[in-house]
Amino acid sequence: STTMSGANGKAEAKGSIVGGGSAMREFMTAQACGVAYGASYTLVSHPFDTIKTKMQAQAGFSSGGTMSAIRTVMAKEGFGGLWKGLWPPMVGSILSRSVCFSAYAGPYAAMKGTPMEQEIPGTGGLQWRVLAGGLTSALARTVFETPLELIKVRKQTGQTFRWNELFKGSATTFLRTWGLMGSFFVMLDYSARYIPEVINAPLAGPFFKGGVIATAAWWLCWPFETIKSQVQAAQSVKGQADVGWMKLARDIIHEKGIVGLYRGIAPGTYRSLLGNGVGMLIFTKLQEELNKI
Repeated sequence: STTMSGANGKAEAKGSIVGGGSAMREFMTAQACGVAYGASYTLVSHPFDTIKTKMQAQAGFSSGGTMSAIRTVMAKEGFGGLWKGLWPPMVGSILSRSVCFSAYAGPYAAMKGTPMEQEIPGTGGLQWRVLAGGLTSALARTVFETPLELIKVRKQTGQTFRWNELFKGSATTFLRTWGLMGSFFVMLDYSARYIPEVINAPLAGPFFKGGVIATAAWWLCWPFETIKSQVQAAQSVKGQADVGWMKLARDIIHEKGIVGLYRGIAPGTYRSLLGNGVGMLIFTKLQEELNKI
């Protein structure tokens, strides 16, 4: 079967991030699975995140590629330098994945049998509740993630922070997260309905959902990730502090062209493929076990 039965309306496609249970059950299941996803994601991907952040926002790393940045960190800080600032993103990843998956699954399941379950004309079956769930997920993740991301960026770039700065960069974090989560859930929805044999394959399926789909979503919103890092590092490409995000974008394009907005995309891609692939594998296995209860 390629579907999971629900109480009302259409059945969910097998491989969907949301099962066919009640809104509360799906909310709690996604929350628990998100905790496991967040922890495993950070453990395997943090070194690539450190390199990505340094390439985007730290003086001395604005030129050269990924391997050059890794060699510089190893020479100056040793192996431990790749794991600098681990605990804030670990806590942030556990919270944000738990929140973002449950903030999608709960509302999505709650909208079953409502007008939001209707398909958007001309989209090949995409339902309004996929977009609504992506928005609630992005809003929830932004609130939890912004302070922890700022602490992480400051630690990774060798800077300090003040408590009144914790929500600095929240606008760019939301724009980045809305693009990320919205496109992720949309692509996942299409994949579950149109290529179920890929999405449900043992081992390869979760890696496709987490690694490939999430990485594609990251590519779509990466310019906002670059800008967010510089906003939170309080350092522009011209060495100016506390520059607005729109001016930062203009400065980056002026100095380095459009490609400058994709600074750090290589380690970011490695981070996403590995971290999200492993994270979704753990998520899927735990979800299967919880759905047996």
